[in-house]
Amino acid sequence: MMRLLSDDMRSSHLAESGGESSQAGGNVAVAIIDEPTFVRKSTILLRFLRERLAAVVRPSDSLNRCAGIPESGRNALYQFPSPELTFLMGSDTLVRLFSPKYYPSEQAMVQMLRKFLSPDEEGSRIVCADRLRGTANLNAVINLDKAQLEVAHEFVQSDRITFIDIGAEEQTYSSTEVRAKVAARDGSWMRLVTTAIASYIITHEIYLG
Repeated sequence: MMRLLSDDMRSSHLAESGGESSQAGGNVAVAIIDEPTFVRKSTILLRFLRERLAAVVRPSDSLNRCAGIPESGRNALYQFPSPELTFLMGSDTLVRLFSPKYYPSEQAMVQMLRKFLSPDEEGSRIVCADRLRGTANLNAVINLDKAQLEVAHEFVQSDRITFIDIGAEEQTYSSTEVRAKVAARDGSWMRLVTTAIASYIITHEIYLG
């Protein structure tokens, strides 16, 4: 279903751009990572992307023509693109990000989150859907205890975590609701997914229990 969604994203982009092909429209991929936490997903994805970029991106021709500079030196002079990751998640997932039970210890959690989100290290970001429409009260968005809130505030205040208003209609979209309505044979679930995904769910009789 994620592959179907990526195809729909490309099609939507092409439609919005008037049917003209573009690099952005084709820049969609699906990856499966056997890691339960976002901090580990970030490390693995960044490693892969950096290795991939190093394999396909080369110094410019003008730099390559520099007389007297060996290839190793030219590569050292060239600044390879540095990938940055932004993770989109809902508030329920954000709560788990700050839950010590998913880490070796609370201290390890703080250290791993700083590596994950600090611009001086991995520099990843989080964008969280704010179903409370722009509330400034972090605890109103995610239910955390005092210690967890202190950790979360560090990253919210440094703009590593951003809350966005996803809009009134988008707030009604829920994967839990889709699964429940499919199981109940309530066809209204189809408005919450793309046509391709709806067809896949029906064809493979997913979520029927």
